[in-house]
Amino acid sequence: MINVVVVAHYADGKSPGVRRLLKLVAQNPFIWSCLIGIVINLSAMPVPAAILDTMTLISRGALGLGLLTVGAALKVNAALARKGPILLAATLKLLAMPAFMALWAGVIGLDGLPRTIAILCGAVPTASTSYVLARQLGGDSQLAANIITFQVLAAALTLPVMIWLAGI
Repeated sequence: MINVVVVAHYADGKSPGVRRLLKLVAQNPFIWSCLIGIVINLSAMPVPAAILDTMTLISRGALGLGLLTVGAALKVNAALARKGPILLAATLKLLAMPAFMALWAGVIGLDGLPRTIAILCGAVPTASTSYVLARQLGGDSQLAANIITFQVLAAALTLPVMIWLAGI
């Protein structure tokens, strides 16, 4: 929800107002899917195997489609022209975020596997759905595509280091 509000607020340079923000949040399929998943998990409602199998097939295809969508939007010349924001986003996401996660894991007393998982969750590249969100809400989807692509490539170097630092 925070991402939807932030992107909607900054997308066109003017605040969309509380009513518009609430509408954008209420209409966002990412938020609906999270809410449905939370309700199913909290209610301990049994989900039929046919539905789980169908969702598994759809989710496997969704990752590939998301990456193809981002790849189709990639413009190398635009990426080279805007190195600053791309490098800043990669540095913050791939280096600062895992360090932040490690710091907070220590503060709250996480140890072992939970600590490792927290660090690795912070070390992975930005999700390809951020491109979809930027495009849907009128943000800079071109920049989002370039950031995602660069982060995926850079993570080939940073992720093994983070795995090693996390102690796996």
